This record gives sequence, structure tokens and C-alpha cells, in this order.
Amino acid sequence: MPDPDFQLTADFYFPEEGTPSLDVQEVVKLIERSLPAAIIDFERGRQHVQANIDRLKSLGAPEIIYRGEYQLLDRTIYVEIPIPDRAEKLVGFTWGFSYLDGCLSLECNPFHMDALKSGGLYVAQALDLRLSLVSADDLEIGILYKPGQLSPTELIEAHFADLAAVSQIRTVTDDWQSRIESACVTWLNEHPAEQTVKRWRAVVTDGHSLAESLIHRLTSMGTVRKASIVDFDREFWHSCFALEYDDWSGLVNLSGLPQPLLEHG
Repeated sequence: MPDPDFQLTADFYFPEEGTPSLDVQEVVKLIERSLPAAIIDFERGRQHVQANIDRLKSLGAPEIIYRGEYQLLDRTIYVEIPIPDRAEKLVGFTWGFSYLDGCLSLECNPFHMDALKSGGLYVAQALDLRLSLVSADDLEIGILYKPGQLSPTELIEAHFADLAAVSQIRTVTDDWQSRIESACVTWLNEHPAEQTVKRWRAVVTDGHSLAESLIHRLTSMGTVRKASIVDFDREFWHSCFALEYDDWSGLVNLSGLPQPLLEHG
């Protein structure tokens, strides 16, 4: 089921293309050297991979889907990183660092937005990696945050690489929250994918409650200083909301409909 709270994860990746990949043993050495308080556990990594294999089998997936997972049984580690001056921890799994596949995707346990932000910045600096805070891939409602002041064009490029080109940026001078609410209501009422609608209606009562949850997550990052609609050429995405904060830049979109959703509040 979708997460109605829009809990984000901290994704870490190499800053430059061509950076040499690191296998799991090299990753262990890097983390032990750079984050000595971190816990690294191969057995929990193995259990995680085995559980995924068992899940795919139970769903009747053909062997070709999960065959490659067996290679990861003894190459996957569980990573637990304490966040300085916080009770929360960042936790996750990895089997190596690479530019194409990324490095780490860590959840905040228990989830707290301030802890995720401070912990993400701490780990990124310690490991010399870039950081994004992102929503789950299966939400159909995408949230992306990056530290610092980035233009809407830079955010689109970071999120879509060379898959989309920005055509127009329009500053929103009215209430951006009203636009989000209107977009959520239309999105849930008119989305063409029946399964998507069923999944979301199982966890939210209507488009207004979906909007309330989404706006709560967006404002939990801090005060929105500026909002813009970013138009770009990607089918069934059309436009995103770019949000500017004091120390972060954000992007939010609702995908899947054949018409723009953010035009009216």
C-alpha cells in the first residue's frame, strides 16, 4: 500500500560520472573508516536478500526474475548509522557503490523529518557523497529534496537526467497549497489507472485528505520561500512544483494524467 505520510528516504550517490565502483568489502572499509559508530551486519544482509527471494517465489515470479538475487546473498550488508545528537538512526542495505546504481538508500528509524535531514547531511559529508531525500518509487506522487539553493532547471536535470527538458518556469504568486489541494483532488478522481486509485483510496478518504498529507510533508521541510510551476516535455508528467526553502530545494509532481494539474488553485 502507498504510504499516506510520505515518509522520505535518504539516497546517496557518487558526485561524478566515472567514479570507480566499490565492491561490498571496499564499502565496509570506507564506512568503518569514515563512520566508526556505524553497525555493519552481513547476516542481516543475507536475511534481507533471502526474504526478497522468498517473497518473489510466493508471488509466482519466474526464476529468471530472482535468479540474480542469489549472487547477493553473501554480498549484501545491513548498515545502521547513529545520527549525532539524536535518538534516531539511519538504516538500510547495500551490496556496493556505483555511479549508475547508487550507493546507499537509508530510512530514518523511527521516522522524523529533522533527523532525516541532519543525518543525511552528516553521512553525505562523512562519505563524500551527494544526497537526495526522496519518496518511494511506487507512490506515483514524487517528492525530491536536495540540499542548497538549486534552480528548478537544476532540480529537473538532477531528477530526470537527460530524459526531460524544461520549457518554461512560472512563479506562483497565489496560494501554492491551494494548487496542491486542487491537483490532488483531480488526480485521485480522474487517474486512468484503476489499481493506482484503489491503492490510494485504501489509505486516504479522498483527494482532500491526500492533499493534507502531502502538504504536511512539504511544509515539514521548513518555510516555503518561493514556489514555481516547471513545465517540461515528459509524457503524463507535464509539470512539477519547484519549492524553495532556506537551505533546501524541492520538487513535487503527480504523474499519470494526460492533462496538467497545477494550473489552478
